[in-house]
Amino acid sequence: MITPESIAEKLNHSIREMGFFPQKTYYENTAFLLGWKISNQEFELVYRQEGNALLICSLLTNKPRAGLSTILLPVLRLWETIKPSISEIHCLKAMIGQTGGPEACELRQKMVVFLQNQGASVYVDDNDQWIEIKR
Repeated sequence: MITPESIAEKLNHSIREMGFFPQKTYYENTAFLLGWKISNQEFELVYRQEGNALLICSLLTNKPRAGLSTILLPVLRLWETIKPSISEIHCLKAMIGQTGGPEACELRQKMVVFLQNQGASVYVDDNDQWIEIKR
């Protein structure tokens, strides 16, 4: 029987095969499990599986002047890796944040356009803007 836990285990197994070591990560200093964190010298990515979606909770780059494709490469590589092996996950989603100064907002908008050029769509849910890439 397929359960959310079995899907999450398949997801983390695929990520371990990519050479990462997913670690549970919690919201600030609480017991609320936010998701799983993977990182290397270039980025830190927090994700979780929610229903049939891979939800990107956070993406931080350690190279502040990197180009868009470099910043988004970990997310796109993860998606391309799990798409053929985990049929239960139908889409990749992330909330489009509204915080930060003008430079952060401009970079975020460029990231949205870049992802839309990769086939992503933008939608609003409960007054929050989201971006989604479907299979």
